[in-house]
Amino acid sequence: MVKRIMFIILGLAMLIGMGLTTTAAIAGKQAPAKAITINQVEGVEFLDEGWVDPATKFEDEFAVVINKAKRDEGRIPDKFEEALLRSQCLNSKRWAFQIHLSKEEALFSDFKLGIKIPDDVKLQFNGVGCLSFELEMPDGRIVTVKDLRILCPYQYNPIYEWANTGTGPVTYTSDKFSQGLPDPRVHVILPRWVMGAKVLKVQPTSNMQIIYPNRTAMFE
Repeated sequence: MVKRIMFIILGLAMLIGMGLTTTAAIAGKQAPAKAITINQVEGVEFLDEGWVDPATKFEDEFAVVINKAKRDEGRIPDKFEEALLRSQCLNSKRWAFQIHLSKEEALFSDFKLGIKIPDDVKLQFNGVGCLSFELEMPDGRIVTVKDLRILCPYQYNPIYEWANTGTGPVTYTSDKFSQGLPDPRVHVILPRWVMGAKVLKVQPTSNMQIIYPNRTAMFE
């Protein structure tokens, strides 16, 4: 019983101390080592930050926690201990973003899109379908899809809060979002069947505007 309690305490301490360290480790295996520029539109640069599979992301991260606990404690956790650690993960504010993806976006794919914009420029996302993606599928087919929603974290490491274009308009600026990263990054939710495709081009649609100090760029 003492060993069980110590194992649980150790696991909970890891959850508190690790934050989203495991997120970076898991994401690092899926994303390019360096963001790759896809294309530019009206001075806005879109970068490929890699794909994330929401259906497996949480399980991968939870496995990291369990494996580290095994190494530190020198034994395999029983079902009760593992269930308790899982419950703590599911209710941890530090893991809220990936839990949201795991639960709400399990049928979709998540493409991390880097966005470089000047400090005095705003992006106006007016609901869903703001960005059109030209993709090359593994079989060589070229397809075009629009976003199903865009998740815009206010800060990273960890992500506590984010704006969701699926629930309403979002005015995106470099100083308001992606705090903790050198460049802004959003998570674009796309249909699951395009997961892993090569992104050839990102193009704004009529649901998005680029707002400059002296003009607004509109798209069709």
